[in-house]
Amino acid sequence: MRALTECTRADRARQLAEQAGPDLAAMRNPYRRAFALAIPAVALVALGDPVGARRLVERAEPIARAVDYGSNRANALTGLGAALHAAGDAAGARRLLGLAEQAALAATHSEDRVGALGEVVEALAGLGDADGAMRVAATAERIVAAEPDDIYQSRAICGLSATLVAVGEPARAEKLAATARHSSYRYGALEHLVLALAGQGRVEDARRVIRNIGDPELIGDATRALDEALTTNTFHVGPPFPGLDLPEPEPAPGPVPAEPALPARPAVEPRPAVARRRPPRLPAELG
Repeated sequence: MRALTECTRADRARQLAEQAGPDLAAMRNPYRRAFALAIPAVALVALGDPVGARRLVERAEPIARAVDYGSNRANALTGLGAALHAAGDAAGARRLLGLAEQAALAATHSEDRVGALGEVVEALAGLGDADGAMRVAATAERIVAAEPDDIYQSRAICGLSATLVAVGEPARAEKLAATARHSSYRYGALEHLVLALAGQGRVEDARRVIRNIGDPELIGDATRALDEALTTNTFHVGPPFPGLDLPEPEPAPGPVPAEPALPARPAVEPRPAVARRRPPRLPAELG
């Protein structure tokens, strides 16, 4: 999208964006196909062609709705909703985000439900619907509170706390991060919170959160992560556990394939890692 919108020949860039639609529609993985179609749609908006953007979203919606696994379907619909909002169709964007919320709630695992709902929260906030965003955020918080597994509960908080900061609720995010029940993943939730705060320009709040961690080694880890983020001006936070951000293999050709089932419960992982940092040592309590 950046390459298209920075092209000096707007007419050629618009032509390339329109040509990208059929190629992306040929992708075998339905989740990737639906999500990818949002990219040239947003590019077309930036190039002054909202009609073409809405046409691409219309083509992508049935693909997104056919994705089997709930959180993947929700993420695809959220991306299309954001693209439709950028194209000037606020009502259509709200409709797609409503479908995304329903899909998120259909996901099997609480962590997936919370992560997908967080995307909906940010998209609703982008539409200017603060009440709707906080309503969905409250739903996600209830799911977190009801999760009996400490690791699942704490990992879900990592992303949700960063989302709350992004939509202007830093105090709520900090309160949520403090409720992470698993000690190692509580550090991960706090580190997500620190970088999210810094990314919003709240550096002193981020440093205060670090000071309150208590453990000198973890304070050092979080301080180095914050310093690196401030130096590079990159505040993207990676997954709260290593490995899940790796590309998935392409599925075999055929009709719309089902998304792979997630394991019932993951093995205990090292403390959450932030993007471009090696995972810290396992704490003694995890053996």
